[in-house]
Amino acid sequence: MELQLKEYDRRPFGVTAVEVTLTNIEQVADWCKGKLDKETTRLQGMNTNIELPVIRLKGVGRDKERTFTAMVGCFVVNHKGNFRVYKPAQFREMFVEKKKPNYRAINTPDMAVTHTEVDGHTPTFTAVDEHTAIYES
Repeated sequence: MELQLKEYDRRPFGVTAVEVTLTNIEQVADWCKGKLDKETTRLQGMNTNIELPVIRLKGVGRDKERTFTAMVGCFVVNHKGNFRVYKPAQFREMFVEKKKPNYRAINTPDMAVTHTEVDGHTPTFTAVDEHTAIYES
């Protein structure tokens, strides 16, 4: 019997995230209920070590025995109250910033609106009343 393979798309889901910086690290630690700590890092190309602030997060679920470290440049992500740490390249590969829709009201006497594709996207129109629609680009 031949193996029946199917293709699937990963379901998208929304998250709230912030990139950890030297100026916001304390706020991020408060937000994700992490512990502010320090970690010694070796500077590339130099024969010296430097101590940098980091955030330590306790894992949840099957990772509850683990501790995750968010260094400057990492992203801390909140999904339904669960916090995760992503390295910058990992984060940018998996997530795109959510764009706020651009709404514009249009009026037409007979609501005869033509759906025209713009930049590969077909706009959405939602009727408000018999003479007004909301256009989402």
